[in-house]
Amino acid sequence: MRFKKGNKPWNKGLTKETDERVMINIINSNKTKNSKEWKETIGKESIKKMVRTSKKLYDEGKKIPHNKGKTKKDYKPLRKLAEKQRIIRN
Repeated sequence: MRFKKGNKPWNKGLTKETDERVMINIINSNKTKNSKEWKETIGKESIKKMVRTSKKLYDEGKKIPHNKGKTKKDYKPLRKLAEKQRIIRN
């Protein structure tokens, strides 16, 4: 595999027997694959509580990080979505 710039990957031609870095990489990826999901470790109830808290903060006017500091009231698409959700909840 080649990258767009023509660079070669760092682990080309290396195996877990010949290079310690590859072995460490394999061990870490196996740990991630076998670990429990976030929902299982924290619990569904506490996740629901976090979601409710964050929704409440954003409804009250907390700035949205991925939206260049706008709030729901400032940003038209989010305002429309929030109004639809209020209609559905009521």
